Amino acid sequence: YGPSYLDRLVSALGDAALVKLSSWLWLDARRFADRRDDCLAWFDSIRDRTAGYDRHYSAAGFHSRKWGYGFSYVYRRDAALAVLFPDAFLGEDYDFVMRLLHHGFTCLAFRDAPDHPLVVHVLHNNNSSVVAR
Repeated sequence: YGPSYLDRLVSALGDAALVKLSSWLWLDARRFADRRDDCLAWFDSIRDRTAGYDRHYSAAGFHSRKWGYGFSYVYRRDAALAVLFPDAFLGEDYDFVMRLLHHGFTCLAFRDAPDHPLVVHVLHNNNSSVVAR
């Protein structure tokens, strides 16, 4: 996380219950270890593409890519207490946002810019991002 991550997302939160970063840098650990030039890629869930990362990346699952990835959430305590995270192994972040929306909470997507990224998300064999596999 960049040093301005919390300041920028809390500022973007405004009166909403949750703000979610919708774009960030991917760092493919395997490609980085192999010293490949293509180890970094920009992910933008609003445009629903990972430019330069995988030519087979499809639009399937657009909604879950836009609202999943819980590492990128900033949310209010009252919203989290009203709609608890489910006790689940995978997908609890996406389910949390869907339940917030169902209960009338406002959730926002914050689109970062590639020239000043707030987050570098590391893809490796032990995380749940299917793009890493």
